[in-house]
Amino acid sequence: MGNVLRISQMEIFHVFVKKGDECNIDINECETDNPCYKGKCHNTFGGYKCECENGYAGKNCDILIDECESRPCLNGGTCIDLAGDFKCICMPSWNGKNCEIPKPFSPACDKLMCMHGGVCRKSVFGEEFCQCSPRFDGKECEKIKADPCQKNKCKNAVKCLPTNDYNSYTCECKNGYGGEFCEQKIKNCQENPCLVGECQDTFTGFQCQCPSGYKGVNCEININECKPGICGNGVCIDQ
Repeated sequence: MGNVLRISQMEIFHVFVKKGDECNIDINECETDNPCYKGKCHNTFGGYKCECENGYAGKNCDILIDECESRPCLNGGTCIDLAGDFKCICMPSWNGKNCEIPKPFSPACDKLMCMHGGVCRKSVFGEEFCQCSPRFDGKECEKIKADPCQKNKCKNAVKCLPTNDYNSYTCECKNGYGGEFCEQKIKNCQENPCLVGECQDTFTGFQCQCPSGYKGVNCEININECKPGICGNGVCIDQ
């Protein structure tokens, strides 16, 4: 009769399930319970490897990559995160993938002189106005906007980052902290959150690398490998 070998909690690295009289048959984890959330599973000796789709990372392809994290949209553009890509919503005077191409503008103004890279425009009624670059304000873009980070509420932050339009700011948190102002402490590997498996610290907290036979955020779910007929006429005991 076939025997099912189960994994102990101490066998974290290079663990695999075998069967056969000499335990020489490697079980294909990709067939029993595909562990790759957003990717293609490749079976390896004693384990598996996930080939992730664009926009996803991690051992199980379960970490969504923020394509807007690098702030790719220029000149006051707003970034929208997509799977493996991003889209910029540009300010009226700009075009291009990253809002880097200036649009043609109305004939030059006769009364106003737009400063600091401001663009002169005319309304449908012929009224002149200056469209200022994000850092400046005023009728002729003569005023420098105050840095919003001067009065920020960031706690436990590496630094404060002004938004593209300089009307607000975001906090870049230290490892182990999150929230709008980095005021929330995030669990990490020092608290031993993984029931079994290896814990890895990430920028937003932690990730458990579960051994074969376990799954879940904390590797707390023991996968039942006793499928019907796996032991023939014998009794399968999941461990």
